[in-house]
Amino acid sequence: MSKIELDKAFDVQKKKLNIFLSIKVGDKIMEDSSKGVLYIEPPSYFQSIKRWWYGENKVSTFKYLDRYFVEFVRFLDSILAIINDRNKSTISPLGYSVCKYINDMIPGIHMLKSTYPNYVELHDKIASIIITLIDFKTEYREKIKRGGDRERALSF
Repeated sequence: MSKIELDKAFDVQKKKLNIFLSIKVGDKIMEDSSKGVLYIEPPSYFQSIKRWWYGENKVSTFKYLDRYFVEFVRFLDSILAIINDRNKSTISPLGYSVCKYINDMIPGIHMLKSTYPNYVELHDKIASIIITLIDFKTEYREKIKRGGDRERALSF
């Protein structure tokens, strides 16, 4: 994948995951399947009715996290796969932007734990997603420093 393709792929991923930059406690996640993006349903009297009407629940939230973050991690892996001594100076700005985006997104992802305080499976999913994102940042920094290759396993 070229740098231009990676930039475009990052823009696509951001459109899908930007809700995690502004999500608050009590906000629930819903999917606009026609656009392939998640959106926030804020707490209100009609939140549970709307979620029921559209067949949304905590299990669908779990599935969305799984699906959207597996796709995001594949994108992250594609960045790691192309880093070498010759191109690390051209990949570095993108990697920096991705790492910053991850930093901005993690508090929002973590916010879902407070929204679903008794859903242990979701808490475990959130923890594994956050660990995987932190692992990417660590491995990215190491690869930029040394320019070498190393395998990383998907931990969720």
